[in-house]
Amino acid sequence: MIEFNKAGWKGKGCNRAIELAFGILCFSVVELFTAEFGNFTYIEENGAITITDFERNFFDPVIIPAEIDGKEVRKLANAAFDSCKMPEISIPSSVEVIETRAFYNCQFLTTITVDSDNAGFSSLEGVLFSKDQSLLHQFPAAKEVASYTTPVSVTAIADFAFQAAKLPSITLSSKVTAIGDRAFEWSKLESISFNQGLEKIGEGAFYYSFLKEIDLPESLTELGSSVFSNNPIESIVSLGGVTELPERAFYSCGVLEQFAFSQGIIRIGDEAFASCSNLSSVTFPSSVEEFGFRAFYKCVGLTNFQFPVGLKRIGVEAFDDCEELLLINLPEGLETIEEAAFRGCENLLSVSMPDTVVSLGKGAFGSCRELVQVDLSSRLTSLEPRTFASCESLVTIDLPDGIISIGEGAFVGCDRLTNVNLPGDCLEIDDEVFFDCASIKSIELPNGVK
Repeated sequence: MIEFNKAGWKGKGCNRAIELAFGILCFSVVELFTAEFGNFTYIEENGAITITDFERNFFDPVIIPAEIDGKEVRKLANAAFDSCKMPEISIPSSVEVIETRAFYNCQFLTTITVDSDNAGFSSLEGVLFSKDQSLLHQFPAAKEVASYTTPVSVTAIADFAFQAAKLPSITLSSKVTAIGDRAFEWSKLESISFNQGLEKIGEGAFYYSFLKEIDLPESLTELGSSVFSNNPIESIVSLGGVTELPERAFYSCGVLEQFAFSQGIIRIGDEAFASCSNLSSVTFPSSVEEFGFRAFYKCVGLTNFQFPVGLKRIGVEAFDDCEELLLINLPEGLETIEEAAFRGCENLLSVSMPDTVVSLGKGAFGSCRELVQVDLSSRLTSLEPRTFASCESLVTIDLPDGIISIGEGAFVGCDRLTNVNLPGDCLEIDDEVFFDCASIKSIELPNGVK
């Protein structure tokens, strides 16, 4: 492979034949190719230098040069120092732009120093800020303090600002309104005091941290996806003013056992509590209208579940593989149960469905092997494919009079099923509806069925 630097060819040399063959390329785009200066890799853009990479195994303090070959160093590119091992770094006055993740995963970094003449950035106690210290850019990952309080001037925490930080505790000052995406990702953070006035927490802000308690202020209205996922959370005191719990908000928080939502929450997002293996009890206010895709997927500790009275929709696979769920009393007003919503609830014994339900998705109760009692909504007009597939303990079921079609394999593998009362207006029974139902001896088909 041939590599270039700003002077032309790097590595193989540039002989006359190559010059003739590639001369136009060499001289027209040469500034876009990387070059090296000591342990730095850089490119030249618009007459200035951008640092793009640095030697990973350099363990000494780093001083970024203000100039390289007479051109100012103005930018530190995204991931320029990713996973580098230097303990300290000094930023010159010439740097104007520090891109996201410039110091990502610098697990040995203890101090960041900025030249006092820099017009855009500053440092305080080894922490990188904007010049006016309203934005906290980067807290060195290896900076060892028992706790940290953001300066009173800070209004926002940048994306990845505390990524992988060893900091165990932080207090946010009163002016902070936003925490950026992945701000505390993979950090050692165990506790945080949120300030009243905080409005937004970004995507994955505390992903794989060590938080044990969540108490959000009423001022908070926006949470990003995966915000608290994979934390050993024991208690959720408040979710503030949030009306929608985002996707994967508490995904795989395996220590959490119970939680009570406050009034105002409307939607539980996709996979919000998925794989919370110890979750046994959740209390909902009447304001909750929807459970999203896999909202409680593999919550194997759930036994009895009190559905919110305002619930209208249960999403696809919402309770899939909740193996210990025993009884389901669905509220009046529920309209839609989507595909595989309760599939794999192997110990589910009974389902009571209100007459407000008008849509029941395919495979909704598939593989509910202990299910013996089902009361269906009178407003259903069809049974979708595999609705009760492999419900091995189901003996009898009364289908509502409004059912006009039964989908493929709706009762496949229900080997104890002996009696199915088909409604007189049923016009269509698909293939293999009663396949492998060994206990059925005969079924009386309505007139006109096909």
